[in-house]
Amino acid sequence: MRVINFGSLNIDDVYTVEHLPRAGETIISKAYSTSCGGKGLNQSVAIRKSGCPVWHAGQVGEDGQPLIDLLNEFEVNTEFLYKVDGKSGRAIIEVDAEGQNNIVLLEGANKTISEQRMRDVLEHFEEDDVLVLQNEINGLEFLLEAAKRKKIKIIFNPAPFTEDVLHMNLENVDCLILNETEAMGLTDSDSAEEAIQKLKEMNSDKDRIVTLGNKGSCHIIGGTVKYFGTYKVKTVDTTAAGDTFIGYLVGNMVQGKTMEEAIMKAAKASAVTVASAGASISIPTYEEVEKAPLAYQEYQQEA
Repeated sequence: MRVINFGSLNIDDVYTVEHLPRAGETIISKAYSTSCGGKGLNQSVAIRKSGCPVWHAGQVGEDGQPLIDLLNEFEVNTEFLYKVDGKSGRAIIEVDAEGQNNIVLLEGANKTISEQRMRDVLEHFEEDDVLVLQNEINGLEFLLEAAKRKKIKIIFNPAPFTEDVLHMNLENVDCLILNETEAMGLTDSDSAEEAIQKLKEMNSDKDRIVTLGNKGSCHIIGGTVKYFGTYKVKTVDTTAAGDTFIGYLVGNMVQGKTMEEAIMKAAKASAVTVASAGASISIPTYEEVEKAPLAYQEYQQEA
């Protein structure tokens, strides 16, 4: 079983600020750095750091060599990563004193992938391999249908959430991973609790996972819901927390862990990530996750 992540890659310009600016406000940045990110790249790094081999497919622009170099540094297979004319994806990230962030995204080469290129990449994979997708590249509907025809297992994180997701055939998705906002948007709900209830009522035999920030997460399948807590840590930067959770979840699932084991490991890896600044550079190795002395807190359901 092999993992192919067809995903985005961005060059991140990160500004550290005292507070996130309000409309029309100019503020002074306390620090600035450039790093490699994008939900796709971050998830590939997390999958690999969990101990699972992964191929990354996608496109970068003429300025994208640092993105390729970083994936190679972390031993992510870049055989299906292509350099094209134009700009790579770029992100402006503002991180405040509490570790919260705002992100402005330029899609760049991430949104110019041809169907022929997608078809060519998938030709190298077969039944029971795993395709990981996010919502930062074009052609997702094509990839969902093409992978389904080949009986490739599909894990999809529809982030950032857009109206396009509502028109996709998500029954093709074997494991759908959503945060609270994405779950609410997908189910037209006013709260995460309402969204979880609607996902439960669908009684799908496919895995549906909703992450609930610092409260934990839940796993929905076959009309049942199981809640999981989180690991307590001082938050420095939440930028790659969700991508770390997803990458570790995928890596542990592929390596034969149960869903419960995979979610618990993903939760701990995500907690270690938010204790450090940066995107891909903050994602911990398997050994760092194992050694981290973090206290687990059970999920507390609202009365």
